[in-house]
Amino acid sequence: MRIDKITLKVFLGLFVFCLQANAQISTREFPVGFEHNFSREQKSEIVMPAIDVIKLQAEDKKEEELGLPPRFGFAHSVNINLLDAGYWHTLMALIATVLMIIFAITNKKTNQLKEN
Repeated sequence: MRIDKITLKVFLGLFVFCLQANAQISTREFPVGFEHNFSREQKSEIVMPAIDVIKLQAEDKKEEELGLPPRFGFAHSVNINLLDAGYWHTLMALIATVLMIIFAITNKKTNQLKEN
């Protein structure tokens, strides 16, 4: 199979471009959450029920004999949600940054409409 010169140049160009491409801009700043000391707060622990491994292995053996694919996890029934488990923290600097970005975008669109 012969690869023509144009295909080879395009492939090599894309390969070199992918080596130089960065998906995230690094500003060398610490995340806003690092400024706070959350370790002082009381931590709660949720203990899950014990797993009956022997029962699960017996079920897996039966399913293997039936030709079913192997199990990769076991679901626990829990009643945990984001409102009553853990702690919520509002990081004001993050909110201010998002609001400034929204304001800048809105202001730019308004200026463009005024110019037209």
